[in-house]
Amino acid sequence: MLFLPFFNRFYPLKKHLLLLFSCMSIFSANAQLLSVTSCEQPPYDNMTDLIKQHLAGSGIEVLSVTFGGEKKAVGFFTDGEEVIGLKRGIIMTSGQATTNFANGGIGVDESGDQFANNQNFSFATCAPLADIATDALKDVCVFQITFKPYSDSLEFSYAFASEEYPEYACSDFNDLFGFFLSGANPDGGLYDNQNIALIPNTNLPVAINNIHPYNPAQPNCTSLNTQYYFDNNNSLAQPVYDGFTSIFKAKARVIPCSTYVMTLAIADVGDAAYDSGVFLEARSFESAVEVSASFDPDVAVLPENAQADSVFLTFANLPPALLPMDVTIGGTAINGLDYLLIDSVYAVTQPNQTLGFLIQPLTDTLDEAFETVEFVVGAPGSCFYKSFTLNIADPDSLYSPVDTIVNLNGGPVVLKVASNFAANREWSFPSASGPMAIPAMNALVSPIQVNLPMDTLLDIMALKSVCINIDHDFIDDVDVYLKAPNGYILELTTDNGANGDDYVNTCFSPRATESIKGDAPFAPASASPFTGEWLPEGPWSDIAGAPVNGIWSLLVIDDNQGFSGMLNDWSISFAGDLVGRFDYNWNTGETSSSLQVSASGEYNVVVQNAVSSFTQKFVVTGEVATKDLQDNITEPLQIVPNPYTDDVVLIADHRLHVERIRVYDLNGSLVHEQSKPGRLTGAEKLARGLYSVVLTCQEGQYVQKMVKN
Repeated sequence: MLFLPFFNRFYPLKKHLLLLFSCMSIFSANAQLLSVTSCEQPPYDNMTDLIKQHLAGSGIEVLSVTFGGEKKAVGFFTDGEEVIGLKRGIIMTSGQATTNFANGGIGVDESGDQFANNQNFSFATCAPLADIATDALKDVCVFQITFKPYSDSLEFSYAFASEEYPEYACSDFNDLFGFFLSGANPDGGLYDNQNIALIPNTNLPVAINNIHPYNPAQPNCTSLNTQYYFDNNNSLAQPVYDGFTSIFKAKARVIPCSTYVMTLAIADVGDAAYDSGVFLEARSFESAVEVSASFDPDVAVLPENAQADSVFLTFANLPPALLPMDVTIGGTAINGLDYLLIDSVYAVTQPNQTLGFLIQPLTDTLDEAFETVEFVVGAPGSCFYKSFTLNIADPDSLYSPVDTIVNLNGGPVVLKVASNFAANREWSFPSASGPMAIPAMNALVSPIQVNLPMDTLLDIMALKSVCINIDHDFIDDVDVYLKAPNGYILELTTDNGANGDDYVNTCFSPRATESIKGDAPFAPASASPFTGEWLPEGPWSDIAGAPVNGIWSLLVIDDNQGFSGMLNDWSISFAGDLVGRFDYNWNTGETSSSLQVSASGEYNVVVQNAVSSFTQKFVVTGEVATKDLQDNITEPLQIVPNPYTDDVVLIADHRLHVERIRVYDLNGSLVHEQSKPGRLTGAEKLARGLYSVVLTCQEGQYVQKMVKN
């Protein structure tokens, strides 16, 4: 077989001259879409966390991760949908992930007219890859992932690309990659490094010699499987490789909850020239069991005063090995006390089944913040586990079980209603340390301890903002990431602002409408100092479901050595105004949480989300006392003693015109009524527990808690 000269393997004529203009290529690459961050540096330098957050998806329990090779050969890519067909994920190469001339040369994010020819000097080995190679392996990059699948199948999406295309098709320079599975075969026996990276509907591995165009440089090298091939030779488009494949899915049948080892490997063959890469789609490594809830985390809040509809869990195509399956009701809310009693365990015995649950919250007068009702789905004796959480929230302080009476006082009044106790609250946590120098080519980590009355970031809208203040004279050098307590990373801003200065009161918020980088791949210098509210570069879903309480960290990286900078301060804030995603519908047609009225009458508002609803009534009257009197009454009702054992006395402010006094139990049921203050008649007959005492008078309505021991 005829081969091109060895010299040309390293210095091909078609690209040799282009290397003389490498500095120019840096700027042209920045105008492209694909962005790659090397795993040689934070925040993606922890290879175990990289796989757990950015490769493993639903139904994969990662037990351990081992990496072999050079970290610079691996990167995390974003914005790759128009370039390679995959939006985000991990790139493994036999060269280097990003352009770094001090480190060797051209990276994946350059265009096809550039030349990726990097020896990364990896000394790693991979026996299953070597077994199918035509020559010695060079620049090996390999992950070994030990995991358990939840379902009876697994899959992930990928694309292969290489600089070997097109001129080395049908040669021994056949760069290799493979996905090798080991573990129990459901058809009997074992998978022993079974390569599952196959061309669709064939047993052929995805490789240069199995997918390529016609190559006149090699005798009898006719085209093969070109329906899966994209030519990028001498192109101005990314990626750097001269050719790449369609998006393929690696698939295998497995036994649920058995332990498997997946080896992902790529290498040069024969020599270290002409790099190749494999793009792995983010979170596509799945073995999903089809269990879903009728509610999603964004609306999973029920106020105590809500009338809740039934919620459902749906099971579809369950593997026989997972049956029977249990659904256990748990969480911090007490079954039968915080919500009407339901069964604590349910059985799923069919592959396709739906279970319904009526969760009716019970109103009490305790300040308990969020309590959870957790539906824990599991197969006894197996590894499968999945949970769905509803939050029960205290009503807002404005809530009362009877009509709220409001007086006009000679002018308009504003009627306000809130879905729950958190609706009008915010919590802000500033960084504790003073200004900190940002080290060049390294990460500054600034921690903040968060402690809130909510456990999990189920609704990303609970995170109000992350605000930063950074001094730097070449802000393009500064990369900023948010790290959640579970170690998951959110990209806030990287390589924005060109030679501009600083981030000043720059806030990242789920409520923002514009990305920090605008519509371009990178924000220009004129955008600095980025004062205001922005969407981050990464999706908020990267940290959805993270623990709220614990250490949140800001990672600030100066990826160059030319200028120094300082992190002056940062803060993270949480808010309850949108938690639960409630809608407000007044009988007047208004849809906000407050309503200004200037006429007497009844005003009703229905407050609802996808899992609950309640109605609040306001009675507006014109028979009012003076506004000054209302403002001066600070303690309209006293309960003495409180708590009480036998007798209790109700004392109203002498200036109030009392109309009636009512007592309600924690279920909102009226248990006593009298027309004037004084001794509470029949107090000794009330059961031990919590009560709401509602004082109604011409001046308004007042609610006080009462406890009987």
